Amino acid sequence: MMEILEFLLTLLGIYIIYRLVRFFIRYILPIIISVRAMKKAQEEFYKNASRGGYTRADNHTTTAAEGEVTVEKPANGSQQGKVIKDDVGEDTPYEEIK
Repeated sequence: MMEILEFLLTLLGIYIIYRLVRFFIRYILPIIISVRAMKKAQEEFYKNASRGGYTRADNHTTTAAEGEVTVEKPANGSQQGKVIKDDVGEDTPYEEIK
């Protein structure tokens, strides 16, 4: 009778350990991983901010006057000289419905 009781207690112990490990993996581990990921992202953000990688829109100043338009051209010459012809594309005729 004592051997059966020891066997059942061993099974109960294994089951309890299984449930604890499962609880840890399902609920606690994702929280730990997300907190670590947030801390890492925060460190990267502050590291890039200290190097000037990120700027706030409030502190952003421009040299152009309000309403002035600037056109920036690519540095390489591959885009220069490409002109879209008028006959390229599809024209959709519209009729006014009264």
